[in-house]
Amino acid sequence: MSRAWHGLDRAFLADGAEATSLRALGRNERTLDPSGVRAAWGEHDDDEACILMGVRRPARVRLVHDPLASEAWIERFEHEVARLARSVACPVLALGGGLDAASVLAAWHASGIAMPTIVTLRTDLPSYDEHDIACATCRVLGARCEVVRVRGNALVERAPDACVAAETPFYDLHPVHRLLLADACGAGTTLITGDGADAAFAHRADLDYVPHVVSLARAVGVEVASPFFDEALTRGAPADREKSLLRRYVRARGLDSLADAPKRPRIVPALDARAIFDPVRVASLAARTGLRVDVSRPGAHVKWATLDHLVRALEAA
Repeated sequence: MSRAWHGLDRAFLADGAEATSLRALGRNERTLDPSGVRAAWGEHDDDEACILMGVRRPARVRLVHDPLASEAWIERFEHEVARLARSVACPVLALGGGLDAASVLAAWHASGIAMPTIVTLRTDLPSYDEHDIACATCRVLGARCEVVRVRGNALVERAPDACVAAETPFYDLHPVHRLLLADACGAGTTLITGDGADAAFAHRADLDYVPHVVSLARAVGVEVASPFFDEALTRGAPADREKSLLRRYVRARGLDSLADAPKRPRIVPALDARAIFDPVRVASLAARTGLRVDVSRPGAHVKWATLDHLVRALEAA
């Protein structure tokens, strides 16, 4: 048994048994694995780690990268976007301020196929929102962008649901934005994204983000599609973390500001997560794992609170 390269297929191994979710393993006496918890929190790398002792994720299939020439890769990229545009029912394109989804939208526009509904999330959190850039991108391409407005604290409020759906604790609340966006789109739609672009050009799967946001959308009945999930496109991407090919592509379509913008991590500003943080339960989890709770450290409330809510769900399974 092996996992797809992007990690989109949910799979776990325990005592020789296979399961598609941690909850499907059933209630058991397995203890929390401190190393697996720390891996989920992004504190060390382990592609096969799990928060439960004795449970592992299968190894991913080995993807042999064979970069295509620039023109051939762009042709394949446009072909895959056009295939999605023709085949996906109820498409909704999720647009932020980054390069990846904007390149998908530019290729969709270039295909001549009717544009999808385009949405962007607005939380009014300083330094986090990108709705203004998304709207500017749409204006250049002659499209309309629908702004989905939510309260910034909604990221905290939905975090317990999100960690249970993704079956992982979080070290940052950014993945929860996908659940909020999927809620707004509604069951039965397909969210078109630029997910997987970073992984394709880094030649390294983004396992602490891409599988999680796909799971969050699916939890509310929304499918996710990205041209970068296409194996041929991923295999043929050059190793280039700056994604020069995509930058040239969007520049040729009038999106100079995106082409020139440096990549920046999208991190949720510090939010008060104490509303979902139970100090008594967290102290118990700390005792069970031997890990130290230091709530003075950035993100500590989020890490421990989401671990707690996930453990509660597993214990209730």
